[in-house]
Amino acid sequence: MDERRKNRDNFVAELEALKQEYNYLKLLYENGTFELEQARNALTDSDAKYRLLFSENPQPIWIYDCDTQLFLDVNEAAIRQYGYSRQEFLSMTLHDIQAVEENFQDFYEVREQRHVKKNGELLTVEILSYPVSLNNSTVVHATIHDITNRKQIENKLLESEENFRRSIADSPVGIRIVTVDGKTIYANKTLLDIYEFNSLEEFVNMSKIDRYTSESYKQHQERKEKRKKGQDVFEYEVGFKRSNGDIRHVKVSKKGVLWDGVRHFQVITQDITEQRNAEERLRIFLRVVEQSPNAVCISDLEGVINYVNSRTIELTGFSYDELIGAHTRIFSSGLTPKEEYVQLWQTIKSGNVWRAELCNRKKNGELYWEFVTISPVFDEQDKITHFLSIKVDITEHKEMLQDLILSKESTEKSEIFLRTFIENIPFDIWASDVNNIGILENKMHVDHFGTIIGKTLKNNVAIDQHNIQIWEDSIRRVINGEIIDEECECEVNHQKTIFQQIAFPIYKKEQLIGIAGLNINITDKKLAENALISSEEQLRKFASHLQIVREAERSALAREIHDDLGQILVALKIDTGLLKQKIIKNNSTDYSTDILLKFDSLASLINDTIITVRRIMNGLRSDQLELLGLKAAIAEYLRDFEERHQISCEFKCPIEKPEIDQQQTLALFRILQEAMANISKHAKATVVTVELANSEDKLVMKITDNGVGFDPEHSGRDDSYGLIGMQERVSLLKGYLHIGSKVGQGTTVRIEMPMDVDNTSV
Repeated sequence: MDERRKNRDNFVAELEALKQEYNYLKLLYENGTFELEQARNALTDSDAKYRLLFSENPQPIWIYDCDTQLFLDVNEAAIRQYGYSRQEFLSMTLHDIQAVEENFQDFYEVREQRHVKKNGELLTVEILSYPVSLNNSTVVHATIHDITNRKQIENKLLESEENFRRSIADSPVGIRIVTVDGKTIYANKTLLDIYEFNSLEEFVNMSKIDRYTSESYKQHQERKEKRKKGQDVFEYEVGFKRSNGDIRHVKVSKKGVLWDGVRHFQVITQDITEQRNAEERLRIFLRVVEQSPNAVCISDLEGVINYVNSRTIELTGFSYDELIGAHTRIFSSGLTPKEEYVQLWQTIKSGNVWRAELCNRKKNGELYWEFVTISPVFDEQDKITHFLSIKVDITEHKEMLQDLILSKESTEKSEIFLRTFIENIPFDIWASDVNNIGILENKMHVDHFGTIIGKTLKNNVAIDQHNIQIWEDSIRRVINGEIIDEECECEVNHQKTIFQQIAFPIYKKEQLIGIAGLNINITDKKLAENALISSEEQLRKFASHLQIVREAERSALAREIHDDLGQILVALKIDTGLLKQKIIKNNSTDYSTDILLKFDSLASLINDTIITVRRIMNGLRSDQLELLGLKAAIAEYLRDFEERHQISCEFKCPIEKPEIDQQQTLALFRILQEAMANISKHAKATVVTVELANSEDKLVMKITDNGVGFDPEHSGRDDSYGLIGMQERVSLLKGYLHIGSKVGQGTTVRIEMPMDVDNTSV
């Protein structure tokens, strides 16, 4: 536009110069001050210059009358452009070529007009016109510049810009216009919908820390720091929070763009949440395929392998690079008939699934069997694009099947042996399905309860109602997951019979399919056990009676020793003393000294005998136990034991008077005596501790030594009955005895005696 304006100005200036020259020459001619010939020549030259400038100008030029609008002259460029001849032009007015008739008198300004060519084609032109005086009249000199192409380009640009703005507004992706300093000045509806905003103001006013997730906000801050350093980021992903709490993910890219003639950034925001979810599902699918226990292979329509999973590589021995791009026949063993492969391809190419067992070959030449399922993969237009093969290694299964076939005869024999075994086993065997219908029984079960094959319990009239109730209860418990092993009493041939009933569930692949059981007749065993229990009870009563008799005999013997032998020893001691005094009085000096020594020795021997007799009596029957109770008797016994055996004894008893009966008191004292006797004989102990205390409703006595100890698994000789006697005493009184010991670590005897048990029968 500036270049055309410059050319126009130059052209106008040149015409003005020619006009001035013409007027000057004309004035000279009129005044007669210039020679006529020279003036004519100058006018001729000036006219030639003007004609050359007018006619040869590449731009259309015409001259028309200012009042009538008639064309007075046109140049060749105008004739070529508009298609009219000179004669046609000179017979026309300016209005004849105007698409829209208009008059204007404003000269020296460039105007746009729409003109019509002779062939009807429209032109858009720029006209520069100015008035010229000619023969005392005013004419208009006009230069025309065709701007049709330029206007078309401008219109297209305007249309393009309008389409650009409309495409942004209607775009299925979010678009916003951002200034170079980061201010958003425009956002389309899709962007606002992505972020769940109703207006641009809401989007601009919400801070990014509230909009973004914590991770995305951190990344936003990092991008800001990079921009400060001149390292702008043009593509990135953002996670943001919607008003309902959902997390969405978008991909953002930006590029420079002119907007209203100013450089801004166009930021494109694409919601990739579903894409991210699809990618996650795809990753899960790939992990499932990769971790599948079956071989997976994907090939194209020609059988070229595109994908294999890890199991395929593991199974075949081929590497990934060896398989990708190879044909599926790489697995072929050469043993499968060609007809089967023909059928395979016909099936899958027709869109159907093919299944069969194939014998294939590994890389090392080893044969293997697999069950193959090949299915076509369709695209959105239901066109087959690939084939998916899922291969299950059945080599072991085939080998097992072959073994089963080879061992069929052996199995039949085993079944005969098993049936014979079941029929002749000396107890009941039965089985039923989950509906309580009998499916297995042996002869003994039939003899006891009648047949159950094909029958339910309620429909079996041969089974006693009492037995049915027991059986149904057992079946219900087994169905609930319980395994039964207990005694039950049934009616068999109108007699009460005791069985050890064993019942358990039968599963197939973790699904309950039936119930089986055993009924072992233990009637005779129970009678024997009851007889044994009765015998043991009688033996215990007899043992208790023996203990009572034994203690009575001990008491009687102790009294006799005390009454008879004790009195004799006391009398001997008195008589010896009297005799010694009598001898002293006789003053027999010859032998009195020896005799006195003998008397002293005899008195000492009698005293020792009295002490021994007292110890024997205490062993048989403790006077302290009867007179002062268990606590005092134990204390006295331990003092005597410490003195006789030189073993330190400690007695701990925080209770004043143990609340137990006479039998328990005597039993605890006898156990103490037996334990202390064992310590003195075998333990080689230096310290013994005896503790007597209450524990809940029991009286507890604990005897501990620091002796050599022993192995409880080898606790003594076969003829040693000390421990047995201690155990028997405690058992008779419904107490508890525990002996703990380790070699080299001493021994502990613990007795627990109930304080509320009636022992009158003992």
